[in-house]
Amino acid sequence: MALLHPIIYFAIILIELVFVIFLASYLLSLIYSTIMGSPYVPIRRKKIREILKEADLKQNKKFIDIGCGDGRVVKEAVQTFNVKGTGIDINPIILYKAKFI
Repeated sequence: MALLHPIIYFAIILIELVFVIFLASYLLSLIYSTIMGSPYVPIRRKKIREILKEADLKQNKKFIDIGCGDGRVVKEAVQTFNVKGTGIDINPIILYKAKFI
């Protein structure tokens, strides 16, 4: 039983370290994209629908979102208007988040 405590202690330290590294890299990527001129600003779903309605998208056409962030607009366009969507962004971590979603 005495061996269990150092293992649990080590696991907790490791989990905290991984969390701190992830958080630091995420914050650095946000700072980088802000400095490069494209800060990440999430948009509400209602506003996305209004924007896409005005875009007059046609079925099976290409939709490219430059500065896509986490891909909310592209996802909504693909699901609602049945277009082929592509998102482009300078922030690699937010792109990974978009691909995961």
